[in-house]
Amino acid sequence: MIENESAGEWHPGEGWKVLEGTNFSRHMGPFYYRPAGKHVRFCMKTDSRHDNSHERAHGGVVMSFADEALGFAGRWSRDNLPMFTIEFDCRFLDAILCGDVVEVEPEVIKATRSLMFIRGDCTVDGRPVASCTGVWKVLEKR
Repeated sequence: MIENESAGEWHPGEGWKVLEGTNFSRHMGPFYYRPAGKHVRFCMKTDSRHDNSHERAHGGVVMSFADEALGFAGRWSRDNLPMFTIEFDCRFLDAILCGDVVEVEPEVIKATRSLMFIRGDCTVDGRPVASCTGVWKVLEKR
């Protein structure tokens, strides 16, 4: 992890790229990604903007990050076909403090012509903090 404290900038290090996601994710992020074997790994650093109370990151931030990461992993596995979330479930396992780096490596469980089933476990320094699953509707390119 690279941090330039004088400039207030943080970057996860070599090989990570900024995810050019939605306006919402750019507002919350930046989010980053990098190839991890045949999968893609995503990360974000939480900060004071994400504070819910007592210097803990709001659960909605973690859910939004995971939804974006799982959705992009599914989309990229389907030749970048557009898709949207139709169901998302998140179980919180441990607190995430502001300043923690949250990572997830999504896994496509099943893909049909029109649906994708994807899961991912969010971690902080290898410690499980949330477990997420979802279903995405695949759209045809226009």
